[in-house]
Amino acid sequence: MLFVHGMGDFHPDNVIDNAFLESLDIGTDDAWITKRVGIKERRTSLPLDYIRETRNTEIRNCLDASPLTHLDFVTKAAEHAIERAGIDKEQIGMVVCDPGGQFYRTPAVSNLLADALGVKGLCFDLGTACATFGLQLHVLNNMAPEALPDYILVALGSPISWITNYNDRNTAVLFGDAAAAAVVSPRIEGGMRVLGTSAGSDSSQWSKIQSPIYGHFTLDGQAVQKFAIKQAVATAKSVLPEDSAGWGERYFIGHPANMAMLRLACRFLEVPDAYHLHNIERYGNTGQSSAPAVLSENWDRFTPGEEVVLSVVGGGLTWSGVRLQKL
Repeated sequence: MLFVHGMGDFHPDNVIDNAFLESLDIGTDDAWITKRVGIKERRTSLPLDYIRETRNTEIRNCLDASPLTHLDFVTKAAEHAIERAGIDKEQIGMVVCDPGGQFYRTPAVSNLLADALGVKGLCFDLGTACATFGLQLHVLNNMAPEALPDYILVALGSPISWITNYNDRNTAVLFGDAAAAAVVSPRIEGGMRVLGTSAGSDSSQWSKIQSPIYGHFTLDGQAVQKFAIKQAVATAKSVLPEDSAGWGERYFIGHPANMAMLRLACRFLEVPDAYHLHNIERYGNTGQSSAPAVLSENWDRFTPGEEVVLSVVGGGLTWSGVRLQKL
């Protein structure tokens, strides 16, 4: 059993709206973007003048251009989650991060985050691109509770604008920066209860989504979309009760590759519009931070007994699902 005591999220201030992308003269405009992916705005830590002047063609330079580091991203989200959880930092006995370090292959990002927060305890990184948050909860949920401390900090940072090619309209319109975090416990009740988790991979298709070291993000959009919709539906169903007759009054949070994919997944699952939670129109695709940031954004809306299902498919190709219930 696992309990989520608090969620946190962070989005940088700089806004990349569709008018800005149109000004780059890369063959796109608001009407095309809205129809194709349903996104109006994204956030970035990069100065807009830097994007306009360089199109981020040499991604090593963006590390100097951004006033925020990857560590800044996860720290801000973690502080938000800890505040929401209502605990002191000193109560955290383990830190788990995504392996997205900016400057070091070692130590782990989790070590850097623990030091920044003044947290003591075991630290390790665990990630699998977009499906990372679900995988992290899946692994923790399947560990022996006696092997875990009372409180665990989970954090993810996604400065995806840093690996975006702003000469490529197919990817430039999709991505934004964000971070997300959660405080979880294997034994102390509070917040939300994890009712079920699942995860899996089809590694034969790893080449469909790539982000090489010091290279831009690329994906085979058509191939990934067909697979992702089918797998997102299957993953969501995998965490439902065996006797479930349908979706019921459960909230759904999917991975926002684009709005059309989200709507198709909801249609196949028969999720009512009122129970589909997303922020893709305001933030775009923020990678591994996407689904947990939506959960964080809606943290205060849930009432006791209500359930939320997160279903994410991403690079690897890997997928993960989580079902939670508000306490």
